[in-house]
Amino acid sequence: MRVVVAPDKFRDSITAELAAEAIARGFVQRAGDDAEVVTIPLADGGEGTVLVLARDGELIDVETVDALGRPVSARIGMLDDCTSVVEMAEASGLWRLDPSERNPMRTSTLGSGILIASALETGARRIIVGAGGSATVDAGLGALEALGVRALNDAKNSLEPIGANLSKVAYLDTAGLDRRLVTDVSVVVACDVTAPLYGPLGAARRFASQKGANPEEVEALERGLMHIAGIYEETFGSEVAEDPGSGAAGGLAAGLLAAVDADLVDGFDLVAQITGLDSALEGADLVITGEGSFDSVSGKVTAGVTRHAHRLGIPVAVVAGQTGLSDESLKPMGIEMQLSLAELAGSVEEAKARPAEHLVTGGAQVAAWWARTGKAV
Repeated sequence: MRVVVAPDKFRDSITAELAAEAIARGFVQRAGDDAEVVTIPLADGGEGTVLVLARDGELIDVETVDALGRPVSARIGMLDDCTSVVEMAEASGLWRLDPSERNPMRTSTLGSGILIASALETGARRIIVGAGGSATVDAGLGALEALGVRALNDAKNSLEPIGANLSKVAYLDTAGLDRRLVTDVSVVVACDVTAPLYGPLGAARRFASQKGANPEEVEALERGLMHIAGIYEETFGSEVAEDPGSGAAGGLAAGLLAAVDADLVDGFDLVAQITGLDSALEGADLVITGEGSFDSVSGKVTAGVTRHAHRLGIPVAVVAGQTGLSDESLKPMGIEMQLSLAELAGSVEEAKARPAEHLVTGGAQVAAWWARTGKAV
């Protein structure tokens, strides 16, 4: 029998690669060595994307800054001589800030721009930017500053590229924009959401409260995003506000789309293509996927894996930190089993404390379930 193990990371617990290895180990322990198990760690453009895509490449440490401008070390990945991958959450991610520090009025994607600039220096002709997990709603102004674009007020004085200043931008000075991004290098933004820049489902009204903004600040950011969209159109001739994914990473996607004509793509689909998920699924008898919290069947890695497997008629088992969906609701999509590590371990805290151990047990339980179905070969 052939089994594909293709999970996302388990946030604040274990990487996608280590999770895949643990599930696979548990499955083989129960099913025996006759089981052929292939691991395909996955991501959707958010946290963990650089580790997944550069799994067989090279990781490079870069000195940059976090969303509040403090020095941090982050990683970019080299897939090959031509392609580099940047994960914006490595620098500007919400995970880097304590809860008391989170406020998208004060945060910036400057550090993400430094990572993109560093990727340029590797000689890459294609830069993939994972856009997800951000602590920001600055429409990418910070990243553009790192790439040579200055935001100016009415008096043509430089503005700090933070969310609170979006409405104050009167001009963008593009004289310093690194021309390689316009003429020689293609930028692909791997979006983890399809949100537009603003509106009810946009970067502010849908996501800013999750990043620490209060209701008044959410509306201030919304006005700022509407304003900066007009500035982007005046400066670059690009209407970006309604493009699907332009609101990803607090509008970083919109800024890169406007300034360097970046391609906005579905993050999961891009990762699946690069990692060869569909090729791995060919001839598979079972797919095991998972993530930290399995409470939705849309917009996550688990949903993407299920979609690809269902198209090929392959049954799916989900091993997750926590589950919140009924078994009956999942069967029409081809998910025949789900397992909660929190229930298995006795608590969420215990599941997070020893994730690999519990994932091994979870993999073994999937194998036992599979054997009981009578489908195991």
